[in-house]
Amino acid sequence: MHILKRRAEASPLHRRRPWRLLATLLTATALSASLASCTAAHGSSALGALPEEATAPAADVVVIGDSLSTGFMTSVDDAWPTLIQGKLAGATSSPASKGAPRSLYNAARNGAGYVTVGDQDETFGDEVRAAVTKQTKDVLFFGSDNDLGQDPQAITSAAEAALAQAHAQAPQATLIVVGPPSYTETPDAALTAIRDALQTASKAEGARFIDPITENWIAPDAANLLAADDEHPSVQGHQFLAGKMESILGIG
Repeated sequence: MHILKRRAEASPLHRRRPWRLLATLLTATALSASLASCTAAHGSSALGALPEEATAPAADVVVIGDSLSTGFMTSVDDAWPTLIQGKLAGATSSPASKGAPRSLYNAARNGAGYVTVGDQDETFGDEVRAAVTKQTKDVLFFGSDNDLGQDPQAITSAAEAALAQAHAQAPQATLIVVGPPSYTETPDAALTAIRDALQTASKAEGARFIDPITENWIAPDAANLLAADDEHPSVQGHQFLAGKMESILGIG
């Protein structure tokens, strides 16, 4: 499939970095101004800067992630965490739903990884510090191939630190690590190295690990699940991810 071939040939260091993706689409003379406007329209600023400590509204579920979870290339309203927020907000109490999550806070920011610093100078660990509270029941980490090119041991160490921080801030919370997905049937070795590093960290910190690469989430239907940049979820892709994450979180 042509779309998969393009992804396989793409430089891994350019993935999940929205300004890098846009640079290939803009003329050199318009680059600086266009990047500034795109950050406002699609980037982290649309979601607001993260505080330096946990001042986020208390929520049952906190999402830690990158631009796969912000609605980049679609909109914040289309993003899978927003879809789940809407479902939880509309849920009614029933015996069958007792103990199920009731609220979700999306701390994901564009460009961030466990090691890689995002567009607002934060990592996944910073997202944890800003958003996880004592009331949090589930902390769901998703990604990140922003860490492509980083030393796998550094990724493991950073992931262990982020998980330990989440446990310290929410001792009763369930920690869930969803690794990065592959968009090709044959994932890059560098991507599987990130997956392996996160699996090691999850085991060390007692977190539940989900592997979208082995489960082959995206590749079979990448043409429909990816947006025009072949990098981020389409509207249909976010709906697909919402279904996956709801199942992981036990949301009926």
